[in-house]
Amino acid sequence: MNKVSFSLPFCPPSVNSLYSIHYQAVNPADRVKLRPECLTWKTQAKSYIPMFKVAPLSIIRIDRTYAYQWFTKKGTWAKRDSFNMDKLLFDVVSERTGIDDRRFKAGKLIPILSDREYCVITLIEITFEEWSQECIVGAPLLPEIQLV
Repeated sequence: MNKVSFSLPFCPPSVNSLYSIHYQAVNPADRVKLRPECLTWKTQAKSYIPMFKVAPLSIIRIDRTYAYQWFTKKGTWAKRDSFNMDKLLFDVVSERTGIDDRRFKAGKLIPILSDREYCVITLIEITFEEWSQECIVGAPLLPEIQLV
């Protein structure tokens, strides 16, 4: 099995805070821009991501653990959504490895309550043949997911 694991000493920002909107921009392409702090996050994250070579038709499973503080100092839920962290992580993994993120088709997300922020990512190559066989016989690649 072809796989690689790595960790980042920080979690990705939420998709809700990725973009700045410039309504007055003349060029429509300039109206939505990635925020500077998100660009900085991507640059820093790339230095931790190893190269990962896969077959042209393989599907990529991305298992990820996000460890962060779930609550504010007042004891209320912090405004961070674990699933919303995936967008920028997937984008930066795609950019660093050269694997089109349309091939990211499976994965497990495990949020961990922690005072120390970090994330652990495992990329697993699933060949198209393995994926097709698993889907045909109905045995899911992820035990928690039941195929219908």
